[in-house]
Amino acid sequence: MKKTLVILAGGLGSRFGGLKQIEPIGNNGEFIIDYSIYDAIQAGFKEVIFIIKKENYKVFKNTIGNRIKKYINVKYAFQPLYIKGVSKKRTKPLGTAHALSAVNNLIKNKFLLITADDFYGQNSFKLASEILEYDKEIEIISYKLGQTLTENGAVKRGICYEDENNNVLKIIESICERKDNKIIVKNLDGTDERSVDENMNVSMLMMTMNIDVLSLLNQKVEKFIKNLNGDLTSEILIPVVLNELLKEKSIKIKTKETDEKWYGITYREDLEKIKNIIKEKQEKGEYPIQLWK
Repeated sequence: MKKTLVILAGGLGSRFGGLKQIEPIGNNGEFIIDYSIYDAIQAGFKEVIFIIKKENYKVFKNTIGNRIKKYINVKYAFQPLYIKGVSKKRTKPLGTAHALSAVNNLIKNKFLLITADDFYGQNSFKLASEILEYDKEIEIISYKLGQTLTENGAVKRGICYEDENNNVLKIIESICERKDNKIIVKNLDGTDERSVDENMNVSMLMMTMNIDVLSLLNQKVEKFIKNLNGDLTSEILIPVVLNELLKEKSIKIKTKETDEKWYGITYREDLEKIKNIIKEKQEKGEYPIQLWK
């Protein structure tokens, strides 16, 4: 089976202050996405599909795409903004679920989904590769909430509530922040603020999926767009859609906990930390000084 990696790379990066997916963090101009692709190749992935905005195509192709194309098959999918049912005044993308629907004609079977601005770690890709060998259901490569926070502000995390067999009962997309040695979370609309255990499993949008789930997600996206009625800001997010499908008992989801620590770039202040992490891993021999030769 040809293993496919799908990367959500169309975000505006508004909190970071620019297109954070192509901010260099390596010695030779590598981006955080380079390390994810490198790890995926080592784990046996043969194809990568970038989901991007069409206006960013040239910059992606001339940087990331061109330097990895001799190591892995590269494809592009475009997340449109102006489609039937969406106001011409809208400037904000429609969300991660809508972005994922852009790969409809490129996916034949199962795939691994990740985002462009998260560093997931080598073992997480090995784990995902093994899952794709035997399981056709959705499996979330989960991280401990306390290990996914930044000291520079609040972040969104999909908190997974599970039974004793790692079956996900619900996923609540939440705003999370560490305050006074406690982790405070609240719903996306700002309600139900509470303190939670830092060892709760969360989704960092690293998950195995298949075309059947993609079809169900597409139906939710179509309904969302139909009901927009000129709304300029609402988004449809993958964790929210998956939670709806769980409620409807249309899908089953399991978590598979990784032993890796997550790192990411949400705010510009996070950049120096991830640069130092990469440097440490290079010194330990986990990555070559130059990824692509």
